[in-house]
Amino acid sequence: IIIGLCFTAIYFFVFRFLILKFNIATPGREKEEGQETKLYSKKEYRERKQASKETAAADETQRDTAALYIEALGGKDNITEVTNCATRLRVT
Repeated sequence: IIIGLCFTAIYFFVFRFLILKFNIATPGREKEEGQETKLYSKKEYRERKQASKETAAADETQRDTAALYIEALGGKDNITEVTNCATRLRVT
């Protein structure tokens, strides 16, 4: 616990110094003094939400494809191990 508290204090003071010294933008701090926070309209919100739904549909398509691959390999009971390297997916 003591070591954790020491590292917490070190991280706090080092990061605080670096953020203030180099004026690093962090959430809640704008890069420039005159820069304002953007407020979104309902139209922009709905467009973003629609794009999110399209992404979710693409994710569901990928899940369906994965289910087809598992079925082609004989089902999940037939698979004992899945490993990978940079260029291959190994299924036992």
